Amino acid sequence: MDIIHCKEFLVLASRLNFTEAAAELNMTQPALSKHVSALEKEFGARLLDRNPRNLQLTEAGRIFVEGAADIIDRYERTKHAIATLRERTLLIGGHFGDTDISSFISMATLIAREDFDTYVTICGKTAESYIERLRSGEIDLFVGYIDPDEARQAGMIVHTFFKDQLNAVMDSRHRLAKNASVTLDDLRNETLLHCGSGEIDLAWERIIAEIRQRGINPRTRFVPCDNPVTVFTTPLSGGVLLWKRTFREIGQLVATGSRASVPLSDDVCLTSHLAYLPETEQRLQGFFHAMEKARKLLGDRRDAHADGAREE
Repeated sequence: MDIIHCKEFLVLASRLNFTEAAAELNMTQPALSKHVSALEKEFGARLLDRNPRNLQLTEAGRIFVEGAADIIDRYERTKHAIATLRERTLLIGGHFGDTDISSFISMATLIAREDFDTYVTICGKTAESYIERLRSGEIDLFVGYIDPDEARQAGMIVHTFFKDQLNAVMDSRHRLAKNASVTLDDLRNETLLHCGSGEIDLAWERIIAEIRQRGINPRTRFVPCDNPVTVFTTPLSGGVLLWKRTFREIGQLVATGSRASVPLSDDVCLTSHLAYLPETEQRLQGFFHAMEKARKLLGDRRDAHADGAREE
């Protein structure tokens, strides 16, 4: 049953005149008559008594008017409830293959729903870039390893999400393996492993970009890999892998005795970002508050802005 036909019939029932009802509905009389006939066919009963002098509701027509009013009322309330829910629902995309990002977003999502009446839907990968996904409305917020300058040039608002300090992972026999820490200058003549695999590759690009901003253009060796296990178990062959200190697998590998993990003392971090369009900022406030609360629950153990503060 077409809800529009129901609404039209209620207008006709109040007027009991096809000409007047059609004018009020801004439609032709034949079209209105056709819609009424469709309803009568659907219910298998005449809803109107038509004669040259007047128009009257049949008993079936009176029953239909009562039922249609209830149907329309329930339809409008349901439509409003869904629209309200849609306004409270955020669509978030990101590099959720990174366990640190995914676990934090999971916590913030739960807090957003319970404390800020904000619902979050996590959107999977698509062929489009995150910028196109934001512009098209496919997602409201993107979280991951992006070039912040590129995002800003595309008209996005960009905030820091996490800033992770780095360790240099190397063979336990490497010349730097016994150091308490290493600097970029120590690594100037080393070969850095470029791990090429989706989100890991994107993270590598952010690390190497920060190193190059400091005037160092290191040698690199490409290591094809399709998951974190491959990254951290591949033979280093004298090379050095730079990765965030929080990654627990590093500690597990060091425990085997075949790897060493030395803190990088320079202020070089693996930085992930939030990106979104200016017009969605107000809708994101509840989720931002949830993120702030999640950071406090985690004890502020990460060097990141508690509320996704704008980068300088």
